[in-house]
Amino acid sequence: MNAVLAALLAATPPTAWPELPVAEGRLGPWRLSAATYVDPAGSPPTIRTIRCSIRARGFSLLLNRYGGVELHFGGDGTGFSLAGVKAVTIDDRRWQAKFIGFGPAERYSDVDYPQGHAVSLATPDGYVGVRRSEGEPWLNLPTLVDELAEGRTLAVEHEGGAFRMSLAGLPRALRWCMSVMASERARRFRRP
Repeated sequence: MNAVLAALLAATPPTAWPELPVAEGRLGPWRLSAATYVDPAGSPPTIRTIRCSIRARGFSLLLNRYGGVELHFGGDGTGFSLAGVKAVTIDDRRWQAKFIGFGPAERYSDVDYPQGHAVSLATPDGYVGVRRSEGEPWLNLPTLVDELAEGRTLAVEHEGGAFRMSLAGLPRALRWCMSVMASERARRFRRP
């Protein structure tokens, strides 16, 4: 195993892929960062994935090179969590929202656990679904990414109130992420 990979593995928690930062930036309120993730089983090292994040207070959009998207609202000192989201409005278009849970993520569905059995993390397993009106199916929250990229303002109603932000500059931030993930720099193991 080469020395760089050995150092990465030594500094990485056993459940995470070693991360090699590619680029960081800022566009207005948007904090941007991109990284490659090394497959620890590869020798010579191989790229597991390349990810880019776009963050602002109460907003997080994570992209990967395979087209995967994660969208999160809340946290960052906003006083609400993603599970508490009730509605999302982009400009004048409103979607109902709700957390659709599947139960504790750490438990098997077909095992009888003793009363009071401790679970390491009480992380609910599920997703935030959105829909325009009653009777429509609940779609996963990231289906709104195109709407966000074309929008001017975002309002998120949650259990404790509302959160509002400007989406100005988000298309430029998305282009930055796509460009960095496709760059030669993202595919270089040894950084200059």
